[in-house]
Amino acid sequence: MISIKILGNGGTGLAQNVEVADDASVQTVFDKFVGFERTQDPKSYTILLNGTPCTGDEELNDSDIVSIVATNVKGGA
Repeated sequence: MISIKILGNGGTGLAQNVEVADDASVQTVFDKFVGFERTQDPKSYTILLNGTPCTGDEELNDSDIVSIVATNVKGGA
């Protein structure tokens, strides 16, 4: 298992430290922490790996930081 930090998950603005499998990818993290809550695909989100835009097939390493932010937030005034 490796330890990563997820930013922006759930709209709270708080970082969450999580452990994922050694071979986990960015897509794996998206599916686990966002995909199960919403029926949107990753194209509706800005996903960064250590501050750089990334693709879903990139493998994660220990201490990586993944940021997942919705690109179109509805309901604001």
